[in-house]
Amino acid sequence: LLSLQLNKVSKSNNIFYLLTNRWQQWVVNKKGSFFYYLDVDDEWSMIIYDESNRKKIEENIRCFINKVDLVTTVTIELQKKYSSGDKVFFLPNAVDVSHYVPHFEESTHRIKEKTIKELSIDVKYLEGVKNDPRIYSTNLDKMKECKAPIAGAISGLSGNWSDFDFMSKVEQMLPQYFTMVSSGNIHPPTHPDFFEEHRHYLEKHRIIYLGFLDYSVLPDFLKFLNVGIVMHRMDAFNKHSAPNKIWAYLAMGLPVVSTDFLNDYDKEIYEGFVRFAKTPEKYVEYIIEEYQSDNLEKKKKRRELAVKYSTANRAEKLYKLIMEKKLNNSV
Repeated sequence: LLSLQLNKVSKSNNIFYLLTNRWQQWVVNKKGSFFYYLDVDDEWSMIIYDESNRKKIEENIRCFINKVDLVTTVTIELQKKYSSGDKVFFLPNAVDVSHYVPHFEESTHRIKEKTIKELSIDVKYLEGVKNDPRIYSTNLDKMKECKAPIAGAISGLSGNWSDFDFMSKVEQMLPQYFTMVSSGNIHPPTHPDFFEEHRHYLEKHRIIYLGFLDYSVLPDFLKFLNVGIVMHRMDAFNKHSAPNKIWAYLAMGLPVVSTDFLNDYDKEIYEGFVRFAKTPEKYVEYIIEEYQSDNLEKKKKRRELAVKYSTANRAEKLYKLIMEKKLNNSV
């Protein structure tokens, strides 16, 4: 969908570069008639949880931003931090609503996605990595054994970014009539401050982890859930984050309960359809409330919000930003 919009740009005299990582700075060469667009999707200076290198990486990112023509950030927090004249714009993350299609959306035809095994280049990559944990299973038989109501997540607990201690308390307090399940695995943290809580979580956890599920079956997985959950640590790194899983949940009409990791102005985009909890007690309370009060009307409204922030609409907004920027640069 993005490429369809950018094809319009590529028909001009400019060569267009889409950059998505701070390591791509070497690509920028202003000697030619090129247009450079940088999409900042995380706070890269904090992603490794290494305070000693943070300032250096921040300077590197700002240097990168100064070299390119246009920058978008997935949160307002990132835009505020790296604002540079009229070059940095807030452009929210999005969801492919033609992939994530709920059972009540009869008018939308779900696009069939290829599995990872059908994408030969990815299979070759995975086969070349020893002990790669990504199985990308398409088997959902375990979900058929899970009893509703089900509170579940996409992508498991991710190293430094997930709050093991918080979720351990949630799992203890959530009533036993709920099943808890997640795609993905329990990834160990790399920062020593989190080693103990990770070890404690492994000793006794309630969530059923399915391992990595193929992208092609994630909508089928989400159809089993009654509440979608987000398990991010409430810290400086995640304050700049915009997890796509939230939009995937909303696209499927699911109520969403999350840890309170965002600033208020970055929560506004969800228009009250995501409940953010500061404590495990509130998190459990919100899961129960959202499950008990859910209905078809609410599901359809969540879906409508996700459609508003679809990948097609994001691509259209990006295309307009690029064309405006190119026009201004040519004056």
